[in-house]
Amino acid sequence: PAAPPLPPPQESLRELIPERAVLAGVVRKHALEPLRELFTQDPALQQELSAYLRQSINVDLTELSGLVFFSTSLAEPPRGAVILRLQGAETAKLPLLSGSGSPEPLPPHLGVPLLRLDGETVAAALPGALVLGSADAVREAIADHERLAGALSPASPLGGLLSGDPRLTDVEVAVAARGVG
Repeated sequence: PAAPPLPPPQESLRELIPERAVLAGVVRKHALEPLRELFTQDPALQQELSAYLRQSINVDLTELSGLVFFSTSLAEPPRGAVILRLQGAETAKLPLLSGSGSPEPLPPHLGVPLLRLDGETVAAALPGALVLGSADAVREAIADHERLAGALSPASPLGGLLSGDPRLTDVEVAVAARGVG
């Protein structure tokens, strides 16, 4: 019998993982389909939830099409971030979390505005994505996005993630041996 056809292509998202990451995970679009189907089956629910999210945090999370999380250090204090890939979202500005108090503007990094949301959490908006995490990790994600820093490569601590076909896996998680010691 012939092998089953490969699933349709989906964004790898691996290119969003910084080279220095010692822990990382990717959740691709196909893994989020059950959640997305919940909204597409009930357009009124999606409209209501979208309006609520835009009003409360200025970001429509029903447009989530993937996410990446990573840590460049698990030592105290840990440094890491989550990158939310938002399909069809306008994320070139940082309108994020306006209802959660007064975010503190920070100096931009490589021309990208940064906001301190609370304590150690910093946010940045990139085209089609929001980045939330420690200041160092958010800056590294911006540099990676701007291709001024290295992305995951075969020589990276988590380079093994690159060996699989992203069409065959919807969720990937890896921890470098040196990341746990």
